Amino acid sequence: MVHPSNVRLVITTSRRPTQRIREFCKDLFEVIPSSIKLNRGKLSVEGMCAMASDLGATGVLVVEREKGGPGRIVLLKSDVNGTWLQASALRLSHIQTRREHGSKGRGSKVEAMVAAQGMDRRERGLVDDIAALLGLVVVESPAKSVYRCVVEASPSQGEVEFVVKVYPGGIQVGPSFVVGYAD
Repeated sequence: MVHPSNVRLVITTSRRPTQRIREFCKDLFEVIPSSIKLNRGKLSVEGMCAMASDLGATGVLVVEREKGGPGRIVLLKSDVNGTWLQASALRLSHIQTRREHGSKGRGSKVEAMVAAQGMDRRERGLVDDIAALLGLVVVESPAKSVYRCVVEASPSQGEVEFVVKVYPGGIQVGPSFVVGYAD
């Protein structure tokens, strides 16, 4: 558990989440450093942002429901005045939770994001935006000797696929999913 003074990101759901959305949020919480997962209940987005401010967080990640499952991520960020603004709205697809790909045990906290070669400007911008919100450094190669747990980001038909892996071995230990900017 992250000490409240070290919280950087609050992870939550839209109202009335499905079991799969709750499971995906739990998977994200288990691998994203300095994060905390909060059940939203009947809180408004403004109420959730106020709670995040009280915890000292600078970001809120809301997994929203679409067609009965996780379909969108809304990233909210606090500015220097404490005003919460929507940083990004992302389409979410091809989700595979830890349970669905057979990972056992708890995931490791991610230490860096690895950007694959060959990304176009928009894809790399998406990787940089997400890494900044999560407080992760972006490296160009797996850097297996330096980082134990990474999020590998690779281009996927105009979007970016994210997979959480540990080294040595490149074993998937967290969720995998594809995101793109919501138009």
